[in-house]
Amino acid sequence: MTGPRGTTAGKGNIGPMLAARRTADNGRFRAHAAKPLADHLADWDADLRAKGNTPAHAALVAGRARRLAGDCGFARVADVTAAKVQQFVAGQWAAGRSVQTANFYLQAAKQFLRWLVRNRRVADNPLAHLTGGNVKTDRRHDRRELTPDEVAALLAAAEGGPVRAKLTGPDRAMLYRVALYTGFRASELASLTPGSFALDADPPAATVAAAYAKNRREDSVPLHPSLVPLLRDWLTGRPADRPLWPGRWAADKKAGVILKPDLAAARAAWAAANPDIPDADHLAYRDGAGRYADFHAQRHTFISGLVRSGVAPKSAQALARHSTITLTMDRYAHIGLTETAAAVGLLPAVAAPGCLRLHGVRATGGNRGPRVAVRRPKTDRRARAEND
Repeated sequence: MTGPRGTTAGKGNIGPMLAARRTADNGRFRAHAAKPLADHLADWDADLRAKGNTPAHAALVAGRARRLAGDCGFARVADVTAAKVQQFVAGQWAAGRSVQTANFYLQAAKQFLRWLVRNRRVADNPLAHLTGGNVKTDRRHDRRELTPDEVAALLAAAEGGPVRAKLTGPDRAMLYRVALYTGFRASELASLTPGSFALDADPPAATVAAAYAKNRREDSVPLHPSLVPLLRDWLTGRPADRPLWPGRWAADKKAGVILKPDLAAARAAWAAANPDIPDADHLAYRDGAGRYADFHAQRHTFISGLVRSGVAPKSAQALARHSTITLTMDRYAHIGLTETAAAVGLLPAVAAPGCLRLHGVRATGGNRGPRVAVRRPKTDRRARAEND
């Protein structure tokens, strides 16, 4: 390595520089090692909030890490070991908690340790190699989509229903319509005002402010043409800056408390009108397969409807506002045997005996039976000869 005016910076200088860096790092690590783990957790919590995460999300994630650290007896960063964390996760399973819940604790702990490494508070992450359990083997609250008949019955029951959570029947019906045709989450719906809807735009759209969107960015979803006139009439005369569905029903996780009675009323009305049609799952909050039709199931209905309608997977992902296509297609798209059978039916017909084709060449043969004529690919020599 050559320095100014042709001087040479000897390689021997690199060693002392690295040694000085290691010394500084070791001093920094020792200082952080002496700091109580609770202080590191408080700093991480504050950093989560500073990066734009909602206070509720920061408190939830940091709270999980605190709970794990407390149960494992971690007082300093040096106390954190993979073995103890794995024992904590196993203890969650033994206590009857779901694999998903146990995974959430593990994810929070690993996220905290990654933050410590990035901020040069520890040298490495002792939890990096740990993996969570397979949630597919222990589903506790799988959701299902609502059928078109169920949607119509739910809306009718809500329209004529009493006030619930300070929301009138017609207001709840419109809440369900918007949820079913935008896929908005409960917290996002609770944030909407008349100003969130651009009904005269091309195309008409509804927008969730970044402060309320799960991905922390402003998101707009186009509105179905049939929903626009219904919204226009319903929004008439409402203050532009007031929430359309006010209250703490979303913040307090009470969206299901609003929908469940409307679903039950719809089921009772259907059963009374169809006493001779046994269908234990129609409009059931929990069907025979253990799947739930709760408030968030309306989002599943929206996404499954997109996929079933033939929307390109990437378009479905964009409308669902998911970070990965896997989440859209595996978790939210509920496709049954009827749809997969229709997809199989789109394949070319099976060749019958005597009509075998290969590469577009009809089978030929004499007394020795069918014989397939195969076109050999051209070699470079044959191709050059034909071109000469």
